[in-house]
Amino acid sequence: MRLDLAQYRELEAFAQFASDLDDTTKRQLVRGQKLTEVLKQPQYKPLSVARQVSILFAANEGFLDEIDNKKISEYKQGWFEHFEANMPELVQRLNSGSNLEDSDVEGLRKELEKYGESI
Repeated sequence: MRLDLAQYRELEAFAQFASDLDDTTKRQLVRGQKLTEVLKQPQYKPLSVARQVSILFAANEGFLDEIDNKKISEYKQGWFEHFEANMPELVQRLNSGSNLEDSDVEGLRKELEKYGESI
């Protein structure tokens, strides 16, 4: 993630002077903007490990690409409620220090798709 954000900042600086960007560069810029918004959180209100993992997964997998940056916070709150209500076992395992398994990844994708359709 640190590398992705560093590349985003370099591209962002370059893009200020470039008038014609290819699609790949545009997607990288959008993804960097989304990651930057996802990392914002209220002071003295840290996210649980499960919430962090799930929203970073969503951002990295492109589920936030179509969400307006101003609505990322609203999306996050709605997603957290959906995630905790529909995947409580995964929430508990992640919060206790377990890693994501392959089946968890597929389950997260399905729930993110379901949540995206509901908003």
